[in-house]
Amino acid sequence: MPVLLESQEFLDLRRRNIPILDVRSPGEFMHAHIPGALNFPLFDDEERSEIGTLYKQVSSEAAMVRGLEFVGPKMAGLVRNAGELGKDKVLGVHCARGGKRSESMAWLLENSGFQVYLLRGGYKLYRRHVLDSLDKGAWPILLLSGMTGSRKTEVLKELAIRGEQVLDLETLANHKGSAFGHIGQEAQPGYETFENILSDTLNGFDTQRVVWVEGESRHIGRLMIPQPIWDRMRSAPLIHLEIPAEIRLENILQAYGDLDRESLISAFRRVRLRMGPQHSDQAIRHLEEGDVRAAARIALDYYDRLYGFHLKEQRMASVAKLALETNDVGLMAEKLLELQRTKPHGYQ
Repeated sequence: MPVLLESQEFLDLRRRNIPILDVRSPGEFMHAHIPGALNFPLFDDEERSEIGTLYKQVSSEAAMVRGLEFVGPKMAGLVRNAGELGKDKVLGVHCARGGKRSESMAWLLENSGFQVYLLRGGYKLYRRHVLDSLDKGAWPILLLSGMTGSRKTEVLKELAIRGEQVLDLETLANHKGSAFGHIGQEAQPGYETFENILSDTLNGFDTQRVVWVEGESRHIGRLMIPQPIWDRMRSAPLIHLEIPAEIRLENILQAYGDLDRESLISAFRRVRLRMGPQHSDQAIRHLEEGDVRAAARIALDYYDRLYGFHLKEQRMASVAKLALETNDVGLMAEKLLELQRTKPHGYQ
């Protein structure tokens, strides 16, 4: 018999290198899914739609018969493909609500010699688990802030290399957080997928240790930080990196200087009203003339003003400042850890 697991137990299968098969249709999977799950559809999108129509307009029996007609010719291929994924013949399986699709797949695989674990309540109850975990999680967040070009994301990655717990929101969101943040990035995940990834990342952390998070605005591209996490960030202590403007300008040129000029021009046009038409237009003229440094300086001045405003608006439990005249991320991480170990923020 398949073993029925609660959401967290089911997610723990991945730590045992047991593949998780999502037997929902490709469209359902593309909308959002459990991080690390593999799409292993029992029905394609058209088949699922036809079965659903029969279920609603004719009867559950008619839908069942049509489903069997679809699945019958696929059974050998499903077993063969499952064997390639589950080398030890152990698999996790789930569908949308823990109903007929996952039960049917579990029956087929078990009768083919597999050990199968099922997710109770399917993806629907997993989503409840995600939202509950984001709402009730007790992670001791420590924010890292700094003006544009301070290399905060690179510093966070260095902290992670050194064994620190880091929630890298920009990497998870595939966006660097500004009007220019999408350039050179892959497409952003959907909001539901973003929540799933956040929950999965946070649930892997030790709640007795600090979690470093970049001090973002709530919006990261078209995504928003979920309210419970944002509330924790708003009340979290903060270390503010103070890096000289000229060093930050060089960092910006290194990060953006070789990117497509038309993409940069388009980004300046998107912030034209907020930046001020005269500043935006001047930056665009600099780019058209090949003077990337002058355009970057205009962008830096704009984001410095904007960042200063947001920093004043944020209500932080405590703020520490770390002034450094360097862009060496290793040195920056070392100094941050030294400051954090002095325990000025109430974290142990």
